Amino acid sequence: MSMDNGGSDFGMQDPSAPPKSNKKLWIFGGLGCLGLIGLVCIGCSAMLYFAARPTIEFINENNAIVETSPEVEEILGSPVTIGPPEVDNSSPPKIIFESSVKGPKGEGTYVLEGKMEGVTPVRTGIYLKVDGDKIDLDPDALFNFEVNDGG
Repeated sequence: MSMDNGGSDFGMQDPSAPPKSNKKLWIFGGLGCLGLIGLVCIGCSAMLYFAARPTIEFINENNAIVETSPEVEEILGSPVTIGPPEVDNSSPPKIIFESSVKGPKGEGTYVLEGKMEGVTPVRTGIYLKVDGDKIDLDPDALFNFEVNDGG
């Protein structure tokens, strides 16, 4: 294909040139991929939230027990502030959360022990450690008449 006619072949494409891509396809394809990635991220976030929710509620319910406990008020004073929980994973399947507790009269460590029943954590013990002493705070323990015969 020669250009000896004065350049009148403007509408003709050079056969060696690559075909033009469709810009709309690239735009909508790119936005579709970004949308799909966004949906996957939202789905993963929702799964994490719903998986962690029972544990968060478990910690909050037991924090309320510590905050309203007469034993804690007597030893540490009122109001008390509870620090963020630290997880002790040294003895699975048991779960142990430890938090610092501070009040006007002093400070100690609040320990929450539990086990998983399905996806729901269940309390097996809750106590306060102050100056080497371990004070049981479990409100259900007062009415536990279970006899341990050593076997």
